[in-house]
Amino acid sequence: MEREAEMEQAVTQAGERVADKTVAAAARTTHGIRQEGVGGVVEDLETLIRRYPMPALLLGLGCGYLLSRAQPN
Repeated sequence: MEREAEMEQAVTQAGERVADKTVAAAARTTHGIRQEGVGGVVEDLETLIRRYPMPALLLGLGCGYLLSRAQPN
């Protein structure tokens, strides 16, 4: 019983850490978009695609597949 409580506490703490990191990342992203505008985001995205073309292609294919599966028939 005590071990289960410890595991539950560990999982809860891990979830809280993930939530905190997510909120912080969202705040940084929002701040960056406000500072650079959408043009800066497009430039960053273009740089990433040029630097990592295969992962970008695979990510695009995966997103397209998921979007097609989300559409009702």
